Amino acid sequence: MLPTRTPRRLGALAAVSALATLAALTAPASPTAATGEVGGSGTEFFLDDDLDGVTDRHLVYGRADDDVLTGDWDGNGTDTLAVRRGQVYHLRNTLTSGPADRQIAYGRAADVVHVGDWDGDGTDTLAVRRGNRYFLSNTLTSGNAEIELDYGRAGDTVLVGDWDGDGTDTLAVRRGNRYFLSNTLTSGNAEIELDYGRAGDTVLVGDWDGDGTDTLAVRRGTELHVSTTLAGGNADRTISFGRTDDTAFAGDWDGNGADTFGLRRPAAAPTPPPPPPTPPTNGGLVGAPPWSGSGTFAVVPGSVPAPNDSARTVRVRIETERGISVVRPEFADLVMTTLNASRGWGRHGAVSFARTDGPADVVLRLTSPATVDRLCYPLNTNGYTSCRVGTSVVINANRWAYGAAPFTNAGGSLTSYRDYVVNHEMGHFLGHGHVRCPAPGRPAPVMQQQTLGMQGCVPNGWPYP
Repeated sequence: MLPTRTPRRLGALAAVSALATLAALTAPASPTAATGEVGGSGTEFFLDDDLDGVTDRHLVYGRADDDVLTGDWDGNGTDTLAVRRGQVYHLRNTLTSGPADRQIAYGRAADVVHVGDWDGDGTDTLAVRRGNRYFLSNTLTSGNAEIELDYGRAGDTVLVGDWDGDGTDTLAVRRGNRYFLSNTLTSGNAEIELDYGRAGDTVLVGDWDGDGTDTLAVRRGTELHVSTTLAGGNADRTISFGRTDDTAFAGDWDGNGADTFGLRRPAAAPTPPPPPPTPPTNGGLVGAPPWSGSGTFAVVPGSVPAPNDSARTVRVRIETERGISVVRPEFADLVMTTLNASRGWGRHGAVSFARTDGPADVVLRLTSPATVDRLCYPLNTNGYTSCRVGTSVVINANRWAYGAAPFTNAGGSLTSYRDYVVNHEMGHFLGHGHVRCPAPGRPAPVMQQQTLGMQGCVPNGWPYP
């Protein structure tokens, strides 16, 4: 772990009063700041390496009622877990299940505990808080503290971070949505004051961009709003991760110098609501697509030549948004089968489609509804429709999963709707505009907006039905 890394206690959700008594450490989660020792239960941990809302590591550790901390206990650049039982700490140096690599006793059983690199040597150690008095140790051994100081008020919510990028962690206090940050481990006034988020937000601390300085993130439900500067204003990045009953925390799980998020899941999680009805065919999707994905895309690897080499060749690169669970080759095969079908745009030899994972004439993306709205702007897609913008065809994952009511209520199948949405949006790329239903009972032209209404026409997914 880089010296600038600031580990935190897992439970970011206990009440502010949790700082005052040990009894509150196991209280139900409620919004507050990452303080070092609050809340959270369960033995399952889900870690995201890339700030994309996708679990990269899953492990089981400790007991469901353990107090759990994170830190770089051996100075190797990677944060790992520790459990606290009374005044004894069990530290593990790998992100795997198994016994502790080290055990130490420190402080009293009722102490509030914080974790930080207090001397900038790259290894995290412990501090205990009693009221507004702090006792900091620079070694992972039992014994007396090397540093003692008073800071803030006894009822303050406390955070730990490297606020100036000098490699040493220091303290901050939170009062509502106001933060008072100190760059030295001494009593006195804060060097930095700022407002951020809402008074009821859950707040986490981390070096989200790997620049050596810790900044803030707020969690609202399953969304994490990340700021890469110590200033008020809007978040620089928003991701969705986990469930609302998860406890969120931060750490550098892969040793790359940038912090990401982790979740601790309760052992007895509430029963989730039933999933939406399973579509007749999944079209490559696994489960229900999320409302909001990561906003970044993965290219489906591989290439397939155009079947008609005498026609104009259009190179298509197919991408899927990270955070959507999809069998990507299956999705790509369905798209290309539609594009090169005998009833498609290439029927009269005008065009033939080749798939590529490199430079392309058009990029077709399977996209979450929230990201569709962002990519299609200024078109008003309302999280519902798909679009074509420039050389990008943007397919709404919910429409791919469930179709559209006007189309299916008029007798169209989900498979036919998928043919329609691919051919319609690709038709825009090829230069075709919208048309209306020519007459009731006739097959709808593929460039009719069949997602919004049939106008009396019969559902149709093909340019040349």
